[in-house]
Amino acid sequence: MALKASIDWDKCEGNGVCARVAPEIFSVDEQGNSDVLMEEVPENLRAKAMLAMRGCPTNAVIITEM
Repeated sequence: MALKASIDWDKCEGNGVCARVAPEIFSVDEQGNSDVLMEEVPENLRAKAMLAMRGCPTNAVIITEM
């Protein structure tokens, strides 16, 4: 089952944990703005996506089953 990655912009503080854990899926620019690079997460990146979600200090990373 595929996963969908998204960010809750109201909670995101640009800590960059998601981009460090899963740079294939998330990025953070110099201003601290996070972005989703890959909305549909392939199975081979499932573990990284889940780690990024669990590691986010503000719970802004959302990973859902599609």
